[in-house]
Amino acid sequence: MSKPVNPGDKAVTATIILTNYNHAKYLDCSLSGIVNQSRPADEIIVIDDGSTDNSLEIIEDYARRYPQIHVLKNGQNKGVQYSIARAMGAVTSDWLAWAAADDKLLPDFLARNIAMIEKYPETGLVFSELATFHDETGEETYYSHPDIPGSAFHIGHEHRYYTPKGMMKRLEDSYLWLSGNTVLVRKTDLLDVGAFIPQLEWHSDWYAFYAVALRHGAVGIPEALAMMRVVPETYSSAGMKDKKRQRMVMTALLDILRRPENVDIRRKIRARPCIVSPFRHEILSTLLRTPRDFSLLIRLLSWKFEHRVVEARSRLAGVKFPRGLRTRIFFGFYRVARKSLNMVTRKKWRTG
Repeated sequence: MSKPVNPGDKAVTATIILTNYNHAKYLDCSLSGIVNQSRPADEIIVIDDGSTDNSLEIIEDYARRYPQIHVLKNGQNKGVQYSIARAMGAVTSDWLAWAAADDKLLPDFLARNIAMIEKYPETGLVFSELATFHDETGEETYYSHPDIPGSAFHIGHEHRYYTPKGMMKRLEDSYLWLSGNTVLVRKTDLLDVGAFIPQLEWHSDWYAFYAVALRHGAVGIPEALAMMRVVPETYSSAGMKDKKRQRMVMTALLDILRRPENVDIRRKIRARPCIVSPFRHEILSTLLRTPRDFSLLIRLLSWKFEHRVVEARSRLAGVKFPRGLRTRIFFGFYRVARKSLNMVTRKKWRTG
């Protein structure tokens, strides 16, 4: 299916969505980052989810000063998934970013992302380096690792366009961190993969952006264009700590992957099981409890034992027998397990 080409066809339009619930203390930072982009957003949608602090007062003050801001009010707290779905329905631009109220966009976020869209008009999304900051200390941490090809944060020294095939090739090396707060995504491609599926809760953006990248490609920019604030607990971290709810989310993920419209995404995740490595224990546990997909289970177990073999071999490097006896025993077990799983793995399970 061909896509509209932006250069010479029509200008790129971009919306920034900001969802907020009781984050008044962070709003000035996040909103000032949004309205002070070197390439202004065509539309800014701020949705307040029934805050009980003075969030609305701050939001409405910004809306009076910046006419491109549209304010949506839930009236009462209805949750993140309701808020982002409602905001998505109001988007009129071709491209959008979902910003968190406790994070911040750097001045060239839109300019750099849109430049990549104009250069690679077929891409489904653009993402950049993960970077974090601490309010208390002012400490900033950058995760690009340009000289470590096996790193999950590796993009390289220059921007890189991954076609869908190129994305699968990159994922042969390791997981690739598509940090949601850095993404600018094509609206039609996002809708094509189901957008932010409510049943996936705190993993809805992870799934949506990975599905878009696997199906439509992505451009990676090895520089920080957005910053994630380090806070004691977030919507995602709190949800993942709740084992019962996390199991429900993993069950929903497996069910979604089995839908006919997602068969291509399921095959690609099966071929590159590192994609689910951020929660591999939870998804393996769910598969073992209620088997839904034998081939995915085999590929995940195979990938897990492969990594255990690599880790054990690294620990034993330069260690002379009989030292490291326990590690040697496990090393042997991991190798046998990996070999056994590889024997029952069909070739098509590896190709995607």
